[in-house]
Amino acid sequence: MSPAPTRACSEVSFESGEPLAGTASDAPLFAAFSWPKALWHHDDVALSEGLPAAISELAGAAKRSGRKLQLRLFQRTGRQATDPVELICADFQNARTARIPELPLERCAAAISEFIAGGGAGAPLERPLLLVCTDGKHDLCCGKLGRSIVSTLRSDPQLDVAEVSHLGGHRLAANCLALPSGELYGRIAAVDAPALAESIQHGRVY
Repeated sequence: MSPAPTRACSEVSFESGEPLAGTASDAPLFAAFSWPKALWHHDDVALSEGLPAAISELAGAAKRSGRKLQLRLFQRTGRQATDPVELICADFQNARTARIPELPLERCAAAISEFIAGGGAGAPLERPLLLVCTDGKHDLCCGKLGRSIVSTLRSDPQLDVAEVSHLGGHRLAANCLALPSGELYGRIAAVDAPALAESIQHGRVY
């Protein structure tokens, strides 16, 4: 007798009626920089291969200042470089964003700290960005379901799309973070992707 197939945690969560509301992070600060997926750590961004020690100190420094920081890694299609990096920061409470397209890796931690302190670490985002969790190392649901969203939206010229490390709530995959708004969406399916993209482009909640 063959064993029963293993059910994905996202399926179990959906069928049990687990709500989405209230499951997103309440961290007001967000920072992500480009890093090859092959080097991502499965659980802790700061432990990813090749990162300078200063990166691991960022979250602790923000916490000591009384604010929470989400630190993530992202990858654009075809990009495998580790230096320079592309940096994206957001302060959701104060509606601030910043993007530096090419930044020496050794300057990344300092630039994030500068943004957290209220300084200008780069120009604001020029168009909406959707970060889709495809972190299969953390959870297979995120890897499988997230990649389908990226594939669907990659050709949309009005929306910037990138793969991002674990956003939290893998049982609610696929998860997507919209910038600059900071809205976090869960249980997004490929069929939802076009309408989600249109909502983001027009500043509406999907």
